[in-house]
Amino acid sequence: PPLWARLPSDIIPTYRTVSFTALPPIIPLDNTALPRCRCGWTMTAQPDAAQIQTIDCIVYGVQNAVRRQIQVVPCTVCPPRFGNYAGPDLGTLGLYNYNNKRVIAHSLLNDYSNNFTKIATPFNGYVDVVSRRYTESEESVDLDLAFLSPDDFRAIWFGFARLQHNDVAFECVTCGRNPRVIIADGISAGFDVKQLQASLRPPT
Repeated sequence: PPLWARLPSDIIPTYRTVSFTALPPIIPLDNTALPRCRCGWTMTAQPDAAQIQTIDCIVYGVQNAVRRQIQVVPCTVCPPRFGNYAGPDLGTLGLYNYNNKRVIAHSLLNDYSNNFTKIATPFNGYVDVVSRRYTESEESVDLDLAFLSPDDFRAIWFGFARLQHNDVAFECVTCGRNPRVIIADGISAGFDVKQLQASLRPPT
């Protein structure tokens, strides 16, 4: 979880995102973790140099995106026509490798989590805000370095959230740590401006 959401019982470390200026031109495979494809296939041993390929990727941050290349290994399970690769985890760099072509900074994804939990920011609104930031960056003048679409960012954020280990600081004396039913007295919800009509009834 983000640093601000950590509990004393959390044992999995939180890694800060490295500065984009410190990222090498070619992001290497991680020697501490085996390459993994999005289909779930994971190599059983570190790849030989002959197996490693290099492809283009874009790294997305809070302020701008940068072009880089990333080392990958062709997936042996996915059909070749799909062009899927097993790539590095990058978690120790504070980066989330979504599909080897899109790499997203933990700081960006945690920034949305922070906004959502405090001011119920909807995905569309957050994407608009970050897109405006990108227009101010000298490294985002190319069209393909614009920010992600709302649908893409939503899919990436939920994928990142599923990987996080989020513990709880409370426990029911009757039901234990994982009760089957939880009764809540509030909800965090945000709505796009086009949905703000008199007929809107938030689920509260």
